[in-house]
Amino acid sequence: MAMDVTDTEQPVARLVREQGRQKQWVARQIGVSPSEMTKILRGDRVLTLPQAQRLAQALGVTIEDLAPADAPVEAAS
Repeated sequence: MAMDVTDTEQPVARLVREQGRQKQWVARQIGVSPSEMTKILRGDRVLTLPQAQRLAQALGVTIEDLAPADAPVEAAS
């Protein structure tokens, strides 16, 4: 069985691809360089909370939508 690219694709990369956004546009929205955006899209670098908030707003999604499915969830205290 062939593995679909979306099986291992980072949620941020999937959302950006599904919305047809360019890496440069996304980088400008969150205030990083295109090379940093590449690292984020590959999953080599994580978003800061402010970056995640700006990206979620720009893409019209929730912050939770940006997190990998296996990301640990902390309970609010």
